[in-house]
Amino acid sequence: MYNTNYECRYKDNNFDDNIKDEDKFLIQDYLYKNDFLNIFCINGKEKINILNSNILEYNIIERIIPELYIKLNNSHELKECMKLAAAKIISEDEELGLCLLFSYDYMFFTHKCICSYLNNGYILENDINTLKKLIN
Repeated sequence: MYNTNYECRYKDNNFDDNIKDEDKFLIQDYLYKNDFLNIFCINGKEKINILNSNILEYNIIERIIPELYIKLNNSHELKECMKLAAAKIISEDEELGLCLLFSYDYMFFTHKCICSYLNNGYILENDINTLKKLIN
């Protein structure tokens, strides 16, 4: 359901100066989607179809976020981040906020914080503060 052993790499790109900006965008988008799918253990034909499409399909997010939300429900730090993210689009819905925490700008640190919480029962203060700063 959630791969706490996976390490996001979509932000760790050092592109050659000869690569065009539009190609960099396509590569980063592909890497982001690949990280997202690996985090949520989505493989096979479903993964290939998503990587070849322009968007992450809503039905996948609709299927995985409620389960993850239940697992994270006791983390006050993550719930605060969910509320901050939801407030960005004038909402108070924490599940919606959790969805937003997996957007391109936040997923790198969201995943790090969730892994820490699920594996250890706590989140390093520096990591949660970095995520909060990104959201604000």
